[in-house]
Formats: sequence, structure tokens, C-alpha cells
Amino acid sequence: MSKKVFEHPAPQPGEPTGPGYWRSLDERNKTPEFRTRAEREFVDGAANISSVERREFLMLMGASFGLAGLGLAGCREPRNHTLPYGKQPENTIPGVPTYYTTSFPGEFANQPLIVETHQHRPTKIEGNPSHAANGTASAKFAQASVLDMYDPDRAQVSFGAKGSTLTAAGVRDLLRTLSAEAKANGGEGLAFLARPSTSPTRARLVAAVQAALPKARWVEYTPVAQRGSEAALGVRALPDFAKARRILSLDADFLGAGDGSVEATRAYSAGRRADTADEAEQMTRLYVVESTFTITGAAADHRLRASSSHISALAARFAAEVLSQLGKAASFKLSGLKVDDEWVKQCVADLVSAKGKALIVAGDHLSAEAHRAVALANAALGAAVAYAAIPAAPTLTIADLAAKPASTLVILGGNPAYDAPSDVKVAALKATSKVVRLGFHGPSFDETSALAQAAGGTFIAASHYLESWSDGRTIDGTYVPVQPMIEPLFPSFTELDVLAAFAGSTQEPYALVRETFATLAKNKSDDAFAAWLAEGVLAGSAFPTVVDLTLGVPSAAFVAPELSLEKLEVRLLPSAHSGDGLYANNGWLAEAPDPMSKTVWENVILVSPKLAKKLEIEPRQALINKIGGEADFLHTGALNLNINQLVDGRLIAKIARLTVDGVAIEGPVFIMPGLADCTVGLQLGFGRKLGGRIATRVDERLAGRVTGNGFDVYPFLTTAHPAYRNGVTLALTGGTAPVCNMQDHCRWKAATSSARATPRNCGPTATSPSSVSMATPRPCTARMATCAGAQGHDHSPR
Repeated sequence: MSKKVFEHPAPQPGEPTGPGYWRSLDERNKTPEFRTRAEREFVDGAANISSVERREFLMLMGASFGLAGLGLAGCREPRNHTLPYGKQPENTIPGVPTYYTTSFPGEFANQPLIVETHQHRPTKIEGNPSHAANGTASAKFAQASVLDMYDPDRAQVSFGAKGSTLTAAGVRDLLRTLSAEAKANGGEGLAFLARPSTSPTRARLVAAVQAALPKARWVEYTPVAQRGSEAALGVRALPDFAKARRILSLDADFLGAGDGSVEATRAYSAGRRADTADEAEQMTRLYVVESTFTITGAAADHRLRASSSHISALAARFAAEVLSQLGKAASFKLSGLKVDDEWVKQCVADLVSAKGKALIVAGDHLSAEAHRAVALANAALGAAVAYAAIPAAPTLTIADLAAKPASTLVILGGNPAYDAPSDVKVAALKATSKVVRLGFHGPSFDETSALAQAAGGTFIAASHYLESWSDGRTIDGTYVPVQPMIEPLFPSFTELDVLAAFAGSTQEPYALVRETFATLAKNKSDDAFAAWLAEGVLAGSAFPTVVDLTLGVPSAAFVAPELSLEKLEVRLLPSAHSGDGLYANNGWLAEAPDPMSKTVWENVILVSPKLAKKLEIEPRQALINKIGGEADFLHTGALNLNINQLVDGRLIAKIARLTVDGVAIEGPVFIMPGLADCTVGLQLGFGRKLGGRIATRVDERLAGRVTGNGFDVYPFLTTAHPAYRNGVTLALTGGTAPVCNMQDHCRWKAATSSARATPRNCGPTATSPSSVSMATPRPCTARMATCAGAQGHDHSPR
């Protein structure tokens, strides 16, 4: 059984033609295997079923259903009648959407949103145009968050210490009892563990709890920190990507990751628009130094590959060159760094030529000394960056909490039993006499909730942000609301509910947010509060900027460790699908391909082609037809190594084992051009021990086992090394595994004329060829160096 194939007439000589679009080498070369896959709609064996057999099947099933109806008529569901509104609710018209403002809570910044609702049920999320920095744009995690509210695996009830169901009144009584016990001894033995938040109301409640319970401890933890510059400088750096005309990014994927990526992308894009030749001359130029291949690296005009453990030293090298070319003496202690000095000098010369409109940004995982060096260079360049004064972050860490366990532990959100550093013994928390866990998923679908239950603790079902009252701040500090679109679907609670009980407050979150608004807006009126909710932002509420920033030359030595193909570096990154694991049970995100590897549903071990060659990963070779006239192996018709093996449209990957300090993990290998030679990329957020129906494998779950999609990377994450590890070895196990990959999934039949391109296997909603085409390859001018330093660069514009 095959799809109907549309054969367009061949173009006549002299007839105008357009480009041919292709998405894989098999499609480009029109191999027989590709033609067979493209024309086959159904799985193998489906064509063997004849029409007569299908009719007989339907007849038999119809008779079976009829007999079942005779014998089981008493099991029919009761008939219900749908009645119209007796009284039409205000501002509710069936079929007509209503829009409300809110914001997506982030750990570093909130995203202002507009939520489309139908009959008060949220259905679609977009950016809030009232916030000019992000306009109508929103990040993928915010877009997909509406699905989490309807997650069938979310917790629907709360549980007591012995597994009994708790009512909402029972939860409030429990919190009041714990609060009274804590007040008797000033909070001795009480500790809170929470994710970071931008909410001023939560910060106000935390301060009230610490005032009422001075001996209680407040700890915040997140596996992917975004406050590197703040910890180093004491202020928040606010780069102006719209003003900058020369940008150097040091392992900072500001276009693809982080809570501020939407604002950064819009601002950077504004500097890349050019309608005239004069505007093209003033267009922003981007230099990127990075270890893995990111969205920011793909947008770079000039790109240098370097391992992450070397980029802190590279930051000092760039800062020293900036000061030198500006005639300012500075001495940085560098050791072990090998880099193409000519690349550094030309890059810095371009930055200096745009003094006042140049900018250097550094990744949050770089060292504090690297951030100080970058700030020093930006000050010398008169960079397009401002600094804002922000509230101080908590000083206690999860390691401090594990070293001295609390007698009463309150865990607010997060999943530390899964994503805590491997050297932190979270399992020891089971010895805590009282554990209260506020979580979105219950003990059957969440590692921390299960740990709390095993410790005889209490589980409290958490509300979704679309059914909660709260607030937050954007990256520049603008005050934004978090308001509910609907009443909570289940009896659930928020962080504000829990903290208010320990602070001795009986106010609901709505009243608490109103108090915070009145303080920040200096206006208690109902009209002002309603206007804030309608607009979604509070004008003039951004963080105050810091004019004088005291900077000095870092005195510590910058050491670039020795790396080789036998002693690798592992870079730990949040996944494009599940982040750090917080969104592992979201089907929309699981189906969204990784922007670079195009993998879905799982993570892979990213390796460079040079490392793959050393491992002797050599799949079949593919002949690439002549495309252009340049003297390059991609354009001469020579054999090219098809580095990631596809069999019948499926990616078959070799299994490798990574080992460091006696800890080993295994996973499929994906060869990714653009990686530093001695860097291996790993994505966090997979390999869950407990999870919902999206986060775990269906076949394993049906067999009574729980196995998370992909493999767990957190055993490599430690308190001292949260972003990368050195001294890692990699070896193939000899096994293979299929990997979900979308690169060759939705194909277009290559046609001589682009206007005649016919969609293949895409269904009636196929995308236009221009949006799915693969750009014609161009020659790469990369120059390779040793693993001890930076490797290669590409000056061709992307």
C-alpha cells in the first residue's frame, strides 16, 4: 500500500528553475532506500491486508459489539444532558477567547505573557507586548507550560505521614502545627530547601520567616546556575545587544539558553537587520568562542572552538589584549593555554574599532576571575552594558544542608533527590524526623516525593502557576504579576501558602501580592492594582543601575588544564527538551527536536568528528553530487563520510561508556561537527528513576518497570564541578541502539523547480520548502590545533 506519487513534468530547456531542497544526504543523492521510504506510507506488512479481509473484520467486530450490547446492557454509562447557562457568566462567550496577562516564573527572570483562555481554561501562551524587551515572543518552556497544567500525572491530592489522604483543611492544620513547634525553639532544626525565585512576595515572606524563626535555615538550589556574574561582581550585568555592533561571546549561549534568551534574541536580531548597503556596513558582527555547538555559535560570523575548562583562561587572554591595544597595562597570570594569537588579536582589534559599541559576554559557568576580567575589558571598551543592583542571594548551599541535616525539612518544589550533586548525600535526608514536600508530582512520579514518603513525611500537592497568585521580576527587574487563569483543578497549594503559615500570616496569596504591589507601586488603590494586572508590567519598577563599579585586575592564576583524546572534558548542559529535568513529563517538549542534533525524546553523547575517528566510528560512505564549483571536498563529487549512520530512516548509534573518578555512565554516541576536539557534550534532564508517562519508556512501564528516557548525567555533576568535568575517558561497549532523530523525518521530494517541490510524508499541513530546506554547504576554513588549546575557527558568515 503506497501513497499516490505526483510526477511533475520535467522543466523544458531555458525554463527558469529554483533551488532544490533536501534534508539529508540520502535525499540529496536520491538513493533507492530513500525513494522506497518516501513512497511508503504504512509499515511493512500493511499492504498484505486485502479489502475483503477488512470488510470481514468489520463485520465480525460489529457482531461482537452487538452481542456485547445484549449481554452487558446494564453496564451502560448513565445518560447526561448538557444544559446551557442559566445565567451567562460575565465576560464569557462560548467560542470567543479571553486574554489575561501573567508571567512565566523563572529562577533568574520571569517572562511576561499573554494567555489565551476559552471558558476560563488556558489554551495558548504568547509574549506580552507591553514589555517591549520581549514583545510578543516567549520561550519554548513557557509555550509548553500550558500542557503541564493538564498533566494527568500531576498530584491531585496531598498525603499525610502514614499515606492517608489530607484535605485542604488538614494541610493547613499541619502547617500551623509545625509553625507553632518551630516558634517554641526559635526555629532550631528547621530548614527550607527551595529553587531560586524572582518573586518579591516570596522574598518578603522568607524575611518574615527568618525574623520570626531566627535559627531556621533557608537554602536555595538549582543544578543550572545563571548567576555567575552576580556572584563575582555583586551586581547584575545587563548587556545591550541592540546597541552593540561587535560582540564577543565566551561560552555564553545567550540566543538559545537561559531565562533572558528571548530578550537577548530580539535585541540581537534588531542589530542584524539591514535594508540598505549603508545599514549592512553597520550590522552587528558576532564572535563566538565555545566548546559545544549552540544556537549562538550557529549564528556567529567568526567562531573559535575551545574546551570550556580553557575559556576562563581565554577570557583573561582577551581582556589582556583589549587593555594592551587600548594602551592600558595589565598583567594576567596564564598557564597552559594554547591559542591562535592571530585570531585573538584580530578579534580584539575589531572590538576596539567599535569602542563604545563593543560588548563581551561570558558564560555563567566560567570562574569568578573570568567574569572580573571580562568586566574590566568591557569597562575599557566603554561596552554596551549596564549593571543593576539586585537583592543578595542566600549563602547556604545544599551541601551545607546535607552536612548538617535538619530535624524538620520543608522542600518547596524542585527535585533534589534526582538533580542534586552526586557528592551530596540527599538520601541521608530520610533520617530527618519530619519532611514536608511541596511537589507538582506525587511519590509515584517524582524521586523527591518518593524520598519524602519513604521518610514518613508529608506530601502537599503543588499548584500550577496558571492557577496561582504570585509575582516576579524580569531580567532588568521590572515587576510583573503571576495571576491565575482558572481555579485550581485539584486541592493544591503554593509556596506562598506554606511560607505564610511559618511566618505567622493568615493571608491568602492574593492579599500578599497586593501588599507587595502597594509597596513597590506606592499606590494601594484598586484601580492601580487592576491596571497592573491588565498591563502585565509595572512601569518604572526596574532595578536601579550602578554607575561606579570598582574593578581590579584579578590576582589569581588562570590555568588551562591539559586535555587529550584520552583525557577528555565533559560539558554538562541543560536539555533542549526537559531543561534540567523539570519539564521531563511534557510531551510537546519531548517531541521538539534539539536545534543542533535533531534528536527527540532522549539524550546522546555528543562527540567531535576527530574523537569519532579515533574511536573508529566509520559508517558507510555517501557520494555527494557536485553542487558548486569551489575546490572543496563537498563540491567535487568525492566520497564523504556519513558520520551518523541512518538505517531505513532511523539513526543507529554506537553505545559508549564515559568514566571519571570511578563513576561511569553509558549512552548512544552522536557525532556533532563544531565541538571542541577534546570535549564531550552531555544533556541533563533524562534517565529518571521515577517519572510520568512521558518521562519514562512506555514498553518498560507496561512490563511493570520504570525506566526513564535517555540516561542520567547527574552522577557526573558535583558541587565543585557543576558545569564540566575533566579527566574523562570514553570507550565503546560494542553495542548499538536506535535513537529518535528528526533530521530525515519530514522530507520534500527534490525537484528542479522549487515551485514544484512536492511534500512527502508530511500530511496536509506540510511546511513550505523555504522553512525546511537545508542550506547548500559552503567550504569551511577551519584550522585545527592541538587539544591543549583552542581548535579551529570559521570566518565564513553564517
